Amino acid sequence: MEHINNLEKNIGSLAGKKILDLGSGFGKFLLTCAKRKYSAVGLELNPQKISQAKILAREKKLEIEIIQGQAEKLPFSNAEFDFINLSEVIEHVENPRLVLREMFRVLKFQGYVYISVPNRFGFYDSHYHLYFINWLPRRWAEKIIDFVGKQKKYKEIIDRQRLGEMHYFTHANFKDLAEAEGFLVIDIREFRLKKIQPKILGQLFVFIYRMCRFFYWDSFHFILKKEDFFAKKIIFIANYRFPTEKAHGFQISKMCEEFSRLGVKVELWYSKRANKIKQDLFSYYHLKENFIVKEIGSLDFIRYSWIVGRFAFWLQSLFFLLNLWREKPEIGSIIFSRQPEIVWLFKKRGYKTFFDAHFWPASKSNLFRYFLSKTDGVVCNSQGTAKEFIKHGFKKILVAPNGVDLAVFSEVVEDVPILRTKFNLPQDKKIIMYVGHLYRWKGVDTLIQAAEIAPGDWVFILVGGTDQDLEKYHQVVESKKLKNVLLAGRVDKKIIPSYLKSADCLALPNEPVSLESEFYTSPIKMFEYMASGVVIVASDLPSLREILNEKNCVFFEAGDREDLIKKINSIFSEPLVSQKRAIQAKEDVARYSWDRRARKIYNFFYEQ
Repeated sequence: MEHINNLEKNIGSLAGKKILDLGSGFGKFLLTCAKRKYSAVGLELNPQKISQAKILAREKKLEIEIIQGQAEKLPFSNAEFDFINLSEVIEHVENPRLVLREMFRVLKFQGYVYISVPNRFGFYDSHYHLYFINWLPRRWAEKIIDFVGKQKKYKEIIDRQRLGEMHYFTHANFKDLAEAEGFLVIDIREFRLKKIQPKILGQLFVFIYRMCRFFYWDSFHFILKKEDFFAKKIIFIANYRFPTEKAHGFQISKMCEEFSRLGVKVELWYSKRANKIKQDLFSYYHLKENFIVKEIGSLDFIRYSWIVGRFAFWLQSLFFLLNLWREKPEIGSIIFSRQPEIVWLFKKRGYKTFFDAHFWPASKSNLFRYFLSKTDGVVCNSQGTAKEFIKHGFKKILVAPNGVDLAVFSEVVEDVPILRTKFNLPQDKKIIMYVGHLYRWKGVDTLIQAAEIAPGDWVFILVGGTDQDLEKYHQVVESKKLKNVLLAGRVDKKIIPSYLKSADCLALPNEPVSLESEFYTSPIKMFEYMASGVVIVASDLPSLREILNEKNCVFFEAGDREDLIKKINSIFSEPLVSQKRAIQAKEDVARYSWDRRARKIYNFFYEQ
């Protein structure tokens, strides 16, 4: 009774709502709902508990409905329930992520979930009634539980009950998990403390709570809300040509596709420029045609940069901005852009705006900061980028690294010999592969220099590059008479996963020639490398260490060809260790899918 009363203080009356009690056990919550004549149904895995709950209901002359089933596979239609109760259940399920995903599916928009979550580092454990047990490694904790005779020994256990089998979370871990599945997460204790008056006292209590919650409470209590889409439309405005062979074109287009998959209307506006690529962006990037593209007329000064020189960019940007002034986006639209002047323009016109940040400029930073001073938030591609924005006084910041489409890698099922035959690659060589542009800061020169001193059974394959860069490096390779360097050129993005999986080692040799390469970048190819299941050798740079570590790749000193050769040698001489690193990278990259990035950014939009 008290549980429902507390819930209704936070989310309003449940009368007239359709309720699901997930993991209903002996039916305590359902019986309370039946007394109040609330429309509720339970789902329970254990048939013995279902039988007992129905006996209790008959004794109390009440009717309850309980279905046997798994929380990971709910037998209900989409958007069927207004409220879901999940009390002391999440720790016992097989897959918490799937449970959250299924709840999101069956919950109506504006619907709520109550969930209790056991604290991984709570100093008291309510399952075993022991203090400090959660501060120990699980193996030690299990032995202590056995020693003191607290182990639960049921005759029939069909859910997870042993401490080492159950799912405990830190506050941050669970919040990240729930947000990644699309929920708005509300900590009930914090929500109540914020209401305390005077306001400064409430803020003090919130501060104390945040300091103590890591260890003091045995469990956390959350309300999860499935928000209806508050934005009528997200409009990404980019002063670039589309499609483009450069990575930003794919990244922007892919995010538009993922935002649209969330159910919100999306448009991509870009500048009309001369473009040698004749395909539309959907076929060029292999994207679903689920968002609208719109060309904005602009005088293409970039085309005539040989005449106007360095003023070409500024003139083109000015005319693009003037043409944007005539456009009238739908009221309520969110404007998202990489160009600070575009954010400034639409903020002046009263729109909600967000800046997509991938660097902090080395020059003209005062103008840059002025243009962004009123924006509603900044989405940073890396911690390095975020630190610069924080240093310059920005507070509403989200860090959202780039991502990868995991599904396209799982579709590649051919063995390495078949893939090498398919791409006419040598079968009897150790292949070190690089995929990406052939820019200096990408470290291509280091790879070619390394090839000069590499063993005879190694071959370096470079995939990608513009026609101009390919011509330049063909000349370099020919002048050095390198037979172990193959410039494959640009290949269709659809077959990149197959190329990556055909290699023995994937190289990420970025050089710290700029702040962008050293601190700001979040290379898409890094995430693709991780998803391939092939071991990675990478430059030891702060920007890459945000995602990579010694457990999922091998680092070498940036720009040092001798160290690069040494580290690749170690990879080939320790195949089991290398395989372990590759597997770890594949597991780690699961946190960085494009759909998770879109959900995270959308939630950030809502919170602002």
